[in-house]
Amino acid sequence: MLTITNHFVLFVVDQPAACRDFYRRHFGFSVSVDVGWYVVMTSGGERPFGIGFLQTDHPTQPEHHRQPTAGNRFITLEVADVDPIAERLVSAGVVVDVPLRDEPWGQRHIIVRDPGGNCVDVVEVIPPKLSFARRWLVAS
Repeated sequence: MLTITNHFVLFVVDQPAACRDFYRRHFGFSVSVDVGWYVVMTSGGERPFGIGFLQTDHPTQPEHHRQPTAGNRFITLEVADVDPIAERLVSAGVVVDVPLRDEPWGQRHIIVRDPGGNCVDVVEVIPPKLSFARRWLVAS
């Protein structure tokens, strides 16, 4: 049987250090590994989440992996209270793709962009709208 000792998502980006600083400053991630061209970080909390950043043109990677991966990548961070986080992100001048809003399926969220161009969806779970729940949610 396979024993997994760690897990994280790795993004190929032009500026690993800028991404490192962004996640440390805005979301409290801790650096596990930082060799300049490769950074691995971990969130705090009960269910830690790992994220890594690899320099776009690093020679250890296959040629077809030497392109940035931004554009269609989402990182979702579920939090207990999104409002103060959204306020801090906006005040810090972070690029906001979707302003803070409630969704009928039961999310209050803001979507921002990290320095690598990846979307970060900061989500608080809220009760779904009754109309959505009646149509889409199955009673258990």
